[in-house]
Amino acid sequence: MNKFVIRIMLILFLLTGGILATQAEEINKPQKPEGGMKPPPEAITACEGKSKGTAVQFTTPRGDTLKGICKQFEGILADMPERGAPPPRGNKPDEAKSGRQAD
Repeated sequence: MNKFVIRIMLILFLLTGGILATQAEEINKPQKPEGGMKPPPEAITACEGKSKGTAVQFTTPRGDTLKGICKQFEGILADMPERGAPPPRGNKPDEAKSGRQAD
């Protein structure tokens, strides 16, 4: 009986330690900035001196040309793509959904 109680207590101790370690990891994660992502400086520059709704384009640091419309974003006028942000370079939409890489 004593061995049984000791084993149960050891299991409970290990489970409690695992739960506490998981909670400590969550607490130590860096917080995401409020409001999410901000537009890149190039998108803001593209809309300087323009009005809301103006069609503009800019070149990203990677060399891609992005076309969009000047929209208000957290008090800043910036070029926003009409259909959202482009997918990461090298990924096709089907690959991103399936999680597979092209052969």
